[in-house]
Amino acid sequence: MIAFILYSIPVLSRQQASPEICNSRSWTSEDGTEQFEIDLTEVDGAIKGTHCSIAYNGRYVDCSDEELSIDLRPTGTNTFEGTIKSGYSLTTGKIRLTFDKANNRLHFELLEEPSGVFYFPKDAVME
Repeated sequence: MIAFILYSIPVLSRQQASPEICNSRSWTSEDGTEQFEIDLTEVDGAIKGTHCSIAYNGRYVDCSDEELSIDLRPTGTNTFEGTIKSGYSLTTGKIRLTFDKANNRLHFELLEEPSGVFYFPKDAVME
């Protein structure tokens, strides 16, 4: 019985990782001056990925295309929390992603700003 419980725990974690969020998502500000894109994948039960943000009509770029900058863990049904590392200042902030299955949208929330300069949104609904 104990062996079954211990074996079941990693399986439950992987099920919570919601592969539906594992793809590319993007957001553009209403005035079109800012764009933000993330690309997520599942790695050993966690969600990891990269981001790219363009601000002030392309004046500032905050990207991490070659290095994983997003690290998330499931915290509830379709909700994930973790960190994002700015490619601009190389500092880390805390984020929450909530997946809206009905509308196939991802809500990005910056819970704690990185200590340095960064150019990604504080709140965005991504498609």
